Formats: sequence, structure tokens, C-alpha cells
Amino acid sequence: MASRDAALEPGSRRAPRGLTDLATLGRLLLFALGVVAIWAAPRPLMIDLPQHAGQVALLHDLVLGRSPWAGEIHVNLFTPYLIGYGLALPLSFVMSAAAALKVVLTAAYAAFIGACIGVRRELGASPRLDAYYAFSFFGFAYAWGMYTFLVAAPLGVAFIWLCIRYARTGLARQGLGLAALGLGLLFSHGLVFLFACGVGGFILLVQPGLAQPGGVRRLLLRSWPFWILLSACAAFFVLTREREAAITRDFGAQLAFGPWQAHFVSVVFNAFDAPNSGWPALCFPVFAGLPLLAGFRPDWRAREAVVIAAGALGAVVLAPHYAWSTSMLFERFALFLPPAYAWLLRERAPAPASLAARLQPRLGLWAGLACAAVLAQHARLSFEFGREQRDFEGILAAAAPGQRALALIFDPSSEVDHNADAYLHHALWYQAERGGFVDFNFAAFHPQIARFRPGRVPPVDEYVAQNPARFDWRADGGDRYRFFFVRSAGAPPASIFAGSPCPPAQVAASGEWRLYERRACPPRPKASRP
Repeated sequence: MASRDAALEPGSRRAPRGLTDLATLGRLLLFALGVVAIWAAPRPLMIDLPQHAGQVALLHDLVLGRSPWAGEIHVNLFTPYLIGYGLALPLSFVMSAAAALKVVLTAAYAAFIGACIGVRRELGASPRLDAYYAFSFFGFAYAWGMYTFLVAAPLGVAFIWLCIRYARTGLARQGLGLAALGLGLLFSHGLVFLFACGVGGFILLVQPGLAQPGGVRRLLLRSWPFWILLSACAAFFVLTREREAAITRDFGAQLAFGPWQAHFVSVVFNAFDAPNSGWPALCFPVFAGLPLLAGFRPDWRAREAVVIAAGALGAVVLAPHYAWSTSMLFERFALFLPPAYAWLLRERAPAPASLAARLQPRLGLWAGLACAAVLAQHARLSFEFGREQRDFEGILAAAAPGQRALALIFDPSSEVDHNADAYLHHALWYQAERGGFVDFNFAAFHPQIARFRPGRVPPVDEYVAQNPARFDWRADGGDRYRFFFVRSAGAPPASIFAGSPCPPAQVAASGEWRLYERRACPPRPKASRP
């Protein structure tokens, strides 16, 4: 009969049922904390999420043929974000756009954890580090509200999981499944697609037997799913470039890399993103060092795990910050670092009476508690942000529905977690919930499913959104807007509406929010006759 210590080893041997049940309960509790973080605020603490909610609302009305903005906006099915918006669209018929996005995010969070556990089992890594899959979902990509990236992340992990199985067996049905999943991933998010295909291709390359006679031939024969996917990606890229070069002025014209210090900071901080109270600096050494103290060590012979870890680290360190009219590229890949680290580590038998011998049997508990602390922090921030944004409710209610509006956010910061851009796009909830249309709008960006028609992109761009003092009434077409959502610490600049023949009137104010309305100029008094 196997010893109790042997029963605790990962891989083919099972842990005692009681311990397995406790581990499952722990995973469920961590998942529940993450769900609280998603749902605690009526409008989550995610910078870009209001723009995505506005996209869902636009798509909903365009599909029904009742959008007042149909003359300016059209449905762009030629988008790599099709899956994320396609999942939210049917939900928007039975619930608000905010709730629809939160449902999809919750499902993506569950799928991400499940796919990570599937990869862990395939690699024979330790279940004691399953908590590492629960917290990285709430890192940089979540804080910035990169909705489509987060929805694509579990598909990317599932693709890598299937790549491992296919690379080992070469079964045709698995190859067909891999190609089908890859095509779905291509229309979920291009960056996750490239990352997953790159990692999957190297997993195929490092399989044993390549140096044996006929090894290269077998590799080429097994790589057919990747040729299908890369051909589809190349065709999509060429067609997108041709379409967008005529619409987007700087499409493909710039490539920018962040300083190496910023790349290092992203490795340390972006997987946690809880900026107040020094949480990232405290969490990184805990999660990095705890398994090492418990006797875990990287297994460099686990070729597939090494490839995944190298791919995740390479994406963070080597990817640009900006390319193809898309910014913050390398930062978002921190999402995959904690799972990749957990998959690389293997248990080693500790010396008797050592610290590792005491820690290793309880490593799952300690890792779970550390993860719970991070998730509880995110949940707390979400609750506090829900209270902080109540000032916006009165402003939103005072704006008549279905109107064109401009957001002038002089102070986008939140005091909840010292997030300097928390309210940058918050006015887009007027578009998502009240049927209006707010500039600056993501409809100007090429991957969006609701796009401006050629020649209809307004002068107000993202640079004005980030620097509202640059707004010029005449140059930026102030006459097209009825409402102006303004947020500032103290009174906004006196020159905010300079150049307007009749400056908009303030109709509501709450906290740092103000709502202005442009009204018809009063008739000029007639000059009296002498």
C-alpha cells in the first residue's frame, strides 16, 4: 500500500479524498472572492469597460435597426473582438450592458481557472499552487478594463492545453480541434492568438524524437493546424491593413517599446495591480518565494512548461508597448506569468526537520491565504468604488436620453486605489445606459465591432480625451454636442467653452461631476428705431 506521503504527490497518484475535497472547497472560495470583486460595484473599477459597454449598447440598437446613430456608425464584423462582443450581445436583451459584461467576465474568470488546472494536470505540476491561477486575472488587464483580452485569455490557455495533447499524440481529430479553437481565438483577440500560437508551435518543436531519423518529417506533418491558422492570420492582417490604411491615419505607422525599467516593473507589479498600501511590492516576493521555501524548484527538463514560462516572460520583456494603433501591449501579458511560474515548479523531497519539510504539506493553504488576501483587497476596492461613484448617478439622471455628449474629464483619478485614470471613460455609461453617444469614443478604433463610417470620425480624439484643456469649441465641433460631462477637482477652467456663441449652462452638479447643457441662444433684442 502506498504511503501517505506518496499519496500527496502530484501526477498520477491521488490525494486522500478529504484533502481533495478541502482543496476543491478552497478553489471555490477563491473563485467566489473573485466574483465579488467583479460584481460588488454597479460599474466595475475597470478604466476602459464603459467604452466596451457602450459598444454593446450600440451593437444592440444597430441589430434592432433603431439606433439614432446608424448614419455615423455601422456594424464591423471584420473584427478580432467578435467573440467577446458576440457573447455579451444576447445577454444585453435581458439585462443591462454592465450586467452582460459582468456575466461574461465571470464566465471568463471561471474558464481561465479551469483551463489553467487542465494545463497543470497535463504537465503533472503540483495542485498545491492552483491559487496562482485565481489572482492574476485581476491584474493590469483587468484594471484597465481590457474586456476582450480577458475573454480571450481562457481560450488562449485552452489552446496551449490542446497543443500539449496534440504534440504528444498527433491525432487528426485533436489537430482539427486545435485548428477550430485557434480560429475562434483569432476572432477573440489577435494578441492572445499570436501568443498562444507561438507557445504552441514551440511545444510541438520541443517534443522528443526530432533528432531521430524522420523526426523533421513528422514535425512538418504534425504542424498542419498551425499552417492553417497562420495563413488565416496573415489573410486577416493583410485585409485589415488595406481597409484601415484608408481610414486610420497612423495605422501601422508607429512601433514603440517601453523602457526596460518599465518592462521589469510590469513583471513585478502588473500581475497584482492593487496600487494602494504597497500591495504589489508585498505580494510579489511572497508568491515568488513561498514555493522555493517549501522545497519547490524549477524543472528544466519539463520542456513544455519551460516553453510556456519562456513565452510568457518573453511577451512581457520583448513585446512593444505600442503597435498597429494599439497601446499597452506588453503590460497585459503579465496575466500569464503566475500560472506559467506555477507550472514550471516541481516538488522536491525536503530534508527532515527543515523549513521546507514544515511548509510543503501546507503550501496549498498558505498560497491560498495569500491569494485570498489579494482577492479580498480587490473586492474591498470594488465596494469602495461603488460608493465613490454615486456622485455620478445624479449627473446621469439629469441628462435626457439619446443625445450626443462630450466627456471633458479634467480629473480622472479615484481616491479609492489612487488610480489616476479610473474615470477617464466613465461618462460612456451614459451611452451604455441612456442610449446617448459620447465622445471620445472607441468607435474610432479599428478592432471595434461598432465603427464610425468612413469620413464620419469626429475631430475629438483620444488626445483631447486625455488632455481636455486642448478642447477647442470651433476646431472640435462643440456645436454637435448637447451635453457635456465634466469632472474636475474644484471649478473647471473658465475657458472650458471659449469660442461658444452661447456657453452651455450647468444643469447638475454632484461631487466632482458637473453636467452642462447647450441650449438655443436667446434671441437678440431688436435695435430700437430712432
